[in-house]
Amino acid sequence: MNWRVKPVDRWLGPRTEERRDHPFRKKNARGWMASDVNWSATMTLLEHELAMLEAVDGTVILQMEVDDRDIRKDGWIRANAKPRGPGVILTFESAIHGPLSYPCDTFLDWQANVRAVALALEALRKVARYGVGKHGEQYRGWKALPATISGGPHAVIARFAECSEDDVRRNPEKRIRAARIATHPDRGGERPDWDQVAAAAAALGVR
Repeated sequence: MNWRVKPVDRWLGPRTEERRDHPFRKKNARGWMASDVNWSATMTLLEHELAMLEAVDGTVILQMEVDDRDIRKDGWIRANAKPRGPGVILTFESAIHGPLSYPCDTFLDWQANVRAVALALEALRKVARYGVGKHGEQYRGWKALPATISGGPHAVIARFAECSEDDVRRNPEKRIRAARIATHPDRGGERPDWDQVAAAAAALGVR
């Protein structure tokens, strides 16, 4: 599967205020639990989960806090690149669920955040194993905003809540609530509009 690295254009939702060391461990030769992201295992797991979600080849993008000069011609990060921060956003087009986006800046190391995303994808897939989320409900909170929507999630909420983007920034919960009321299918709203509001709310970290 083809991968590309791109600089983060805008962060989705709130940033982690206090990042921490990752919890990923493995036993070393003496039987101790050593800190280890195990990048090869991470990539293997991620490739498997993307395949299970039927990720469309060529749509998988890993956004990182780097500059264009840190990216090689083949689309991957240079070995000597030093990201400004550890945050990553994995985006791709799923043939089953449409565009999906997974941001993570929980841990101090960007590779650990990629592993966290891979494990999250695995966990979400397991939800359906027990008869819950049989129709992909667990992925709805991770829907990426359609490329046709300009201005980002604040603009989406502002449009449906009939307010300014600054109003959304000042009181996102109130404005998202208004947008949800305006687009709710049971109140005469359209399902595509409701889905846009849900995606924008997720991007802003509001449930």
